[in-house]
Amino acid sequence: MQQQVFDLATDAEVSFDTFFASKPQQWIIGSLQTAIYQKKSDFITLTGNSGSGKSHILKASCLYAHQLGMTSLYLPIKELMNFDPDVLLPQLSGYYWVCVDDIDAIKADARWQAMFFYLYNLRKEEGKPLIFSLNQPVHHTEFTLLDLKSRLAACLSLHLPSLSDEDKIQLLQLRAKQRGMRLTDQCATFIIQRSGRDLKALMTVVDQLDLASLEAGRKITIPFIKAQLGW
Repeated sequence: MQQQVFDLATDAEVSFDTFFASKPQQWIIGSLQTAIYQKKSDFITLTGNSGSGKSHILKASCLYAHQLGMTSLYLPIKELMNFDPDVLLPQLSGYYWVCVDDIDAIKADARWQAMFFYLYNLRKEEGKPLIFSLNQPVHHTEFTLLDLKSRLAACLSLHLPSLSDEDKIQLLQLRAKQRGMRLTDQCATFIIQRSGRDLKALMTVVDQLDLASLEAGRKITIPFIKAQLGW
């Protein structure tokens, strides 16, 4: 179980500093930072399309809490579903800031829903925050345990809007700069027009180009991108 949770000590890349955020997204990040800094006992749902950056923000909030001296834990539910939820539950009591990624993955799993319903009530009594992410707002997600759905519906709801193409160009250029590369507007636009539009796909493209450019000793150009990615 320990290997499945977010390791704060080895994943410094997923910080708020490495996340490109539009103005609406900056407001959400600021809200989470304030909640952590002021030690608010908020219960929050963070919604957004797949690839919108929810996982990065949850991990970054855990890292931020850790840097402020708080115990924090990131739970990637899709990776934990083969575990016994009753075994996981006792391990959560010692953490102050807990983020649950993809809570909608258990919407039809009775045991996992019962565990999180109990955890919700427990942390409410203890005055400890609990953050959930899911793709759609709670009222559009069909949880079989209605008591859990009602608890999630009572959380403060934050929606992570998708980035515009202009935002994604800036994101690609920021990622490239972090990798020591220069990505022109033309090259970034070319990638946006041909790659998958979600953030994970775009970041994968930049990482592939970084490795290829290092091996070939070449600058990033449109012909180089075409040759490396088969476009």
